[in-house]
Amino acid sequence: MIVVGPLFLVMVAQPVEPLQMDDMVRAAERIRPFVARVDVRLEVPQDQPLVPPEHWSFAVPWDETRLVALAPLVPDGAQIQVVGPSGRMEGVRLGADAENRVVLIQTPRPLRTLGLEAPTRGEAPAYLAHLFTVVGEGEGATVAAGQVLKPAPEFEPLVITDLKLSLGVPVFDEGLGLVGIGRTVAWDRFDNFVIPSSLLESSVDAILRGPAAPSPAPSPDEDSRPWWAKPIPKPSAKENEAEAHP
Repeated sequence: MIVVGPLFLVMVAQPVEPLQMDDMVRAAERIRPFVARVDVRLEVPQDQPLVPPEHWSFAVPWDETRLVALAPLVPDGAQIQVVGPSGRMEGVRLGADAENRVVLIQTPRPLRTLGLEAPTRGEAPAYLAHLFTVVGEGEGATVAAGQVLKPAPEFEPLVITDLKLSLGVPVFDEGLGLVGIGRTVAWDRFDNFVIPSSLLESSVDAILRGPAAPSPAPSPDEDSRPWWAKPIPKPSAKENEAEAHP
């Protein structure tokens, strides 16, 4: 079978064994602690009436007190509530990697108090590997199964799937290791790209390091000035002595 799309060509040489219903049920039960909801509240300026003042997105626990989410959905200045199976607590936006669309959220107490825990981070999935993602949220959430499509070099290292992904929904491999989070926002044309775990990790590291320190302004005596702006150097004592006694 050949599926032709506007951006990539997928060739399936052999049918892939479908997942069984038991696999789906087990995945839904095991995924629950790995998926958080982030409620976002914004003070929307009057000149931006189309920006929803309240919305939510998915987030994934990254360590004991931090989560990753899709940056455009958790803008700077937003009030954040992190919701898990056992409750909710306030969160703080630590920073974002705007280029890769990754935001890091900090909570004041361990995420385990909300019934959340960080999943293992999966390796880059192989072509046609099975994937799981979440459908819905809270107690009624279920999972959908999909596959990895053939990568397109122009979009590497993003993972391309046959799943429709929104709200930064997490994607897991068959062992429920975190493959990444959905990259789609409202203005995107395609809704099946995943920000892989490797890119999430580098974004988190960059956020925690903080912005690079700006280079110090050059002093007036530095050699970067044009020659005509530099002071004429005074001869050293040795040079004066050499001139006096040729």
